[in-house]
Amino acid sequence: MPARSAQPASPPPSSPPKVHTITGHTDYTARQAAYDLRKLRGKDLLVKPGRSHRYHCPAPAASTITALLTLRDQIIGPILAGIRSPHRGRKPTTWTRIDQDYEALRIDMQTSSATSASPRPSPPRHRQLLVNRNSASA
Repeated sequence: MPARSAQPASPPPSSPPKVHTITGHTDYTARQAAYDLRKLRGKDLLVKPGRSHRYHCPAPAASTITALLTLRDQIIGPILAGIRSPHRGRKPTTWTRIDQDYEALRIDMQTSSATSASPRPSPPRHRQLLVNRNSASA
């Protein structure tokens, strides 16, 4: 069994990491960053040229990331916020087509989120028949 080195572990850095100073999130660890980088590289949104320690974001990947962030911030986020909180007060006197569509979408999402918490449905009928046939022939 090889002997371990007698060097003590290095102390934690005295200044906060760069991510902490940029974002203000103090709970983002190096392990989470490594995981995020692996996921982005797996989806070809980041590339690591050669043996470099730096990453590059190709132009098509940058536009994909921008589109996804815009979709999340401007469409999905407000829709989910509308589902969570019920509207109180009077409805507007004039409804535009967009208002009507948004209200219909909000109500549909409320009902679908309420039904998604229901118990798991039984397996499809064709699977049940196959299971019954196999157990009867055994």
